[in-house]
Amino acid sequence: MTSRSAMFVRLLAVGMLAALPMALAAPASAAAPDPSDLGAVTAIDPATGKARTHVVDPGQPVPAVFGVVNRGDAAVDGVVLHVRVLNDLDLTSRYGNCWYAEWTNQESAWCAFDTELGVDAALVVEAPIVAAKVGARPEEISSIIYQWWSQEWVDANGGLQAVADRWAVPGTAAVRGDGATLSAAPADEKLSTPVTGSLGFIGVTLTPSSTPTPEPTPTPEPTSSPAPSGGGGGGLPLTGAGTTTVAAWAWRYCSSAGPATS
Repeated sequence: MTSRSAMFVRLLAVGMLAALPMALAAPASAAAPDPSDLGAVTAIDPATGKARTHVVDPGQPVPAVFGVVNRGDAAVDGVVLHVRVLNDLDLTSRYGNCWYAEWTNQESAWCAFDTELGVDAALVVEAPIVAAKVGARPEEISSIIYQWWSQEWVDANGGLQAVADRWAVPGTAAVRGDGATLSAAPADEKLSTPVTGSLGFIGVTLTPSSTPTPEPTPTPEPTSSPAPSGGGGGGLPLTGAGTTTVAAWAWRYCSSAGPATS
C-alpha cells in the first residue's frame, strides 16, 4: 500500500470514529425540527436564585416542577412532556395520558397535554412523576432529564405511542398508563430562565442522614505467638478500611427520537 493510500485509509477511519457518537444518538428516522420555540423551565431556589435541587429520602417522591414557556411568536396547540430517569430514580405513577418505555437502566415517559400555550405563556406540571427507589444509593442518583415538544411535532412523527416506542428496548413497546390524567396548570411561581432550549435538568440528591454509614473495619487482635528471636514485635499489622467507588454519569445529548438506531 502506498503512503498516500495509507493516509487515505487513516483519514477515513478517523472520520468514521468521529461520526460514531452522532450515529448512536441519531433518531430512528430523520425528523424535521420542532416548529415551535419551547423553553424548559423549573422552580427557583429562593436561597440561590438558581434552579432548585431537590433533597429526598430513599422511597420518597421528588417534588419536581416541570415547566415550559412558549418563546415563539405564535400560540402552540398542545404540548408534550418527555421525562427520563436513570438507575435509582423511578417513574412512579402511571398516568393515563402518558406512555412509558424502558431501555436498560433508563425509564422514559411521554405525556400529552391538550391545551393551547399562548405566546410568552408558561405551564407547569407538579404532580408526582419521579421518586427515589427504596434503598437508593447516592452514587446512583442523578438529575431528572426532561424535554418539551409541540403536539404538531409528535403528530408528524407518528403520534405519541410511536414516539414513545422508540425509547423502548428493541422488541418491546411502550405501555400506556392506566391511572388518572396528569394535568398541567398555568405557572403561578417564579421559574428559571431557559438556557438549553426545550431540554432541561432537575437536580436530585439524597438526604445525607439517609445514606447508610459504612461499618468500621474491625481491628485485628494481636497474635499470641512470641516474637521471633532477633527482635521485632509480635502481632498482625493493622490494615486499612475498604474504599467506596462513586460512579457518575453524563447525559448531555439531545435526541429527537431516542436510543434506537434501527
